[in-house]
Amino acid sequence: MIKFIIKWACVFAFSISAAQADNVWVIHAGGVLAIPGDAPLTKQTIVIRDDVIERIEAGYILPKDVEPTAKLIDLKDKFVLPGLMDMHVHLLGELSKTSRTDILYTTQSMEALIGAHYANKTLMAGFTTVRDLGGNPEAIYALRDAVAKNLVPGPRIFAAGSALAATGGHGDIDGIKPELLKLWTPETICDGPYECRKAARHAIKMGADWIKITATGGVLSDTATGTDQQMTDDELQEIVRTAHGLMVWTLSSHNGFK
Repeated sequence: MIKFIIKWACVFAFSISAAQADNVWVIHAGGVLAIPGDAPLTKQTIVIRDDVIERIEAGYILPKDVEPTAKLIDLKDKFVLPGLMDMHVHLLGELSKTSRTDILYTTQSMEALIGAHYANKTLMAGFTTVRDLGGNPEAIYALRDAVAKNLVPGPRIFAAGSALAATGGHGDIDGIKPELLKLWTPETICDGPYECRKAARHAIKMGADWIKITATGGVLSDTATGTDQQMTDDELQEIVRTAHGLMVWTLSSHNGFK
């Protein structure tokens, strides 16, 4: 019995060791920006274990000298730097001549798939974290969660969903027939501090990582409302107060923040 336990323990320990060894990558980089502000390094070896950078060493170290089963990524002709962050993106689409009419034919499911396409392009451009500041809530939250679960390639996404805006202001729907104005008005449009409190709570309930406020007018609004302040100070104060009361829990629980 003791021999069996010892044998099982040895096999178990070997299995863990093998699993750990299988997740070791060695990158041979021609250039590396390791510390922002410092001069780039040349001819460096980056060792990654369990998806975490373990160390960076000068010269090109053979993978077998790091771990017998380590795998090599040859980037001797490439420049390596930390992942970039873009703090204002809209992954679910891009502006075009047909942007105003595309909404008539694009389902939420298709919008999420379009977002997956642009998320991959953004990742391939070197951006590993983005903040999506306005888009269909269901589609962008689904995309965010799919990326987090490694179902689709893309950068880590912090999403705002629908922006909080004043009725008729930048962020509200405009420029179309009245029937569609009523149908497509976001649920985060609010007037007065009490409505704005409820709108902030609604956004957080639906899964927002951030609260986006379109406090002023914007050049892309199809109205003549200008670009001055549109949301009043008491509305803005209530939104901030509400977000502070709820978003700490949302961020810490939803995205692993401590």
